[in-house]
Amino acid sequence: MTNTPSPMGFLGRVLERPENEKAFLLLPVGYPAEDCTVPDIARKPIELVRVRA
Repeated sequence: MTNTPSPMGFLGRVLERPENEKAFLLLPVGYPAEDCTVPDIARKPIELVRVRA
């Protein structure tokens, strides 16, 4: 489940994006085809992505 506040204008201000850009969520579902190439990516450690207040 996702929650999208309405209106979403605050997100552009927080991220300092231009007025012409709008936030959206792309949520892929399903499984890759048998013959596709899927990148082998590892998650970054939390210490590299955590925002400290």
